Amino acid sequence: MSGGGARPLRRAPSGSPWRLLLLAGATAVVLGSGAERAAASPDAHDRALAATLSSRVAEFREIASAARGPSSSRLEGCPYLKKNPSQALAAVVAIVPVLLIETVDEFRPELTSLGATLGAMRPDAPVFAQWLADERDELALILQFDNHGRAIDLCDAVGVLLAKHPSAADIERVLGIKPTLIAMLFSTASQKSSAELSELAPRMAAFFLAAGLSKASAAELTSSN
Repeated sequence: MSGGGARPLRRAPSGSPWRLLLLAGATAVVLGSGAERAAASPDAHDRALAATLSSRVAEFREIASAARGPSSSRLEGCPYLKKNPSQALAAVVAIVPVLLIETVDEFRPELTSLGATLGAMRPDAPVFAQWLADERDELALILQFDNHGRAIDLCDAVGVLLAKHPSAADIERVLGIKPTLIAMLFSTASQKSSAELSELAPRMAAFFLAAGLSKASAAELTSSN
């Protein structure tokens, strides 16, 4: 976003920011025997790190559930969408930053604690190290979506975000964050990070299984929404 305005958000990102929020979701990972055979053998240190992540799965699931939220139902009755019903799907994508802001506002202590946990981990297996690095990058971005508790009028935000040429000032007015953060969220670098996590998911799911985690925990720690 440059100049006096910012482009509207009209397409979904290729990756999911919610996987990081954390490490929980509704999509099951296919844990085939081939992926299990290809998994690196975790040493005692990596098994301990995996157990630490597994112990927080329930907490991560709660955060991810709040982040996803009932976005479609919340948009019902918005004046802009009543006038422009064809924009309903675009609106669901456009309010992703709003859901991030609300999640950070509600769960900042938990997310900060999670960031500290991930930041302190130094795994031995290269695949585990790469996965953690990508997760830390996404979490660091999400934690920047902090508008310091300012209430957001969702319908007002939709009208601004889907406008043809919304100004940076208008976006900051309705969201309480710098518009550059939205550009970062939908940037090529962010999408690449999410794509890398998706590619690593089968290997990491098998790795977590080999580390002694349950199939359910391994799936939730590596699933995308």
